[in-house]
Amino acid sequence: MGREDCLGSTVMIRRQTLERIGGWRALNGVLAEDNVLGQKVRRLGLSIRLARTLVGTTFAEGSMGELWGHELRWARTIRAVAPGAHIASTLQFPLFWAILAVALSGAAPWSGALLVLCWLVRALSASGVDSALSRRTGRRPRTASPWIAPLRDILSVVEIAASCFVNEVTWRGRRISAADAADAADEAAEPEARPPTRAPTALAA
Repeated sequence: MGREDCLGSTVMIRRQTLERIGGWRALNGVLAEDNVLGQKVRRLGLSIRLARTLVGTTFAEGSMGELWGHELRWARTIRAVAPGAHIASTLQFPLFWAILAVALSGAAPWSGALLVLCWLVRALSASGVDSALSRRTGRRPRTASPWIAPLRDILSVVEIAASCFVNEVTWRGRRISAADAADAADEAAEPEARPPTRAPTALAA
């Protein structure tokens, strides 16, 4: 969609480029540090490219509270970076809207059919992605049961809604003001006078 973003734990960057943007110190106190990193790289006249390598990450929260806190921080960070796209992203959770249609229509037959259709498309899409990954990696990825897909969609939409009313998040056991972190991100992303180059030096997987 025309965006060039660095995404958290899947970023690879040259040491020289990191030094040119001010090192890790330039990202201190910034909640969306991966986004600011990408902005700083682009302002050097460089570009960000997707790597062909498949990167797997695992987040093993031990409780629903930990999962909620982690994903709410993500949601609040995205809201600070791209508020319009953040709200629009609720449209990518069709099972939530299908369940809402069932509730608001009094379980009308058409709404039940819509729910079943959305669920089936979701399950087939997940199966297709898993098959593609297994062909690429040679092993079957571990995936969640399709029966929890409605709960996953509902939780995601609730997190997006909650992020619109939350101004503090928990990060590594510390409470952080999301508003202050957003201001720090804006300040950190200010353009710097650097000689431009066209070579791509950051990869996002």
